[in-house]
Amino acid sequence: MKLRISTLAFVLFGLLNTGCVTRQIVAFQDHPTSNVTALEVLKQSRYVFFAKNEHIFYTCVDNTTQLVCKRLCGGNNDLVCPAGNGQGQSNVR
Repeated sequence: MKLRISTLAFVLFGLLNTGCVTRQIVAFQDHPTSNVTALEVLKQSRYVFFAKNEHIFYTCVDNTTQLVCKRLCGGNNDLVCPAGNGQGQSNVR
């Protein structure tokens, strides 16, 4: 009986946490004199019972072999990225 309950709980947990995450570049702008690019990305997370949109801002440095980007808000940062309502909208104006 405990095995059935554990299995059911494991399956339900897996179903509730499956979803799709997409990232779309909304805007980017190269600095005219410096080797820096500003990048604005819309991250859309869709799960079974909820959806979440987040605007994420990055600064990127081109070091000739790759583009190295640093996240400016959210994650381990104190600044909170603007969040959306899951309907493809955000509070960025």
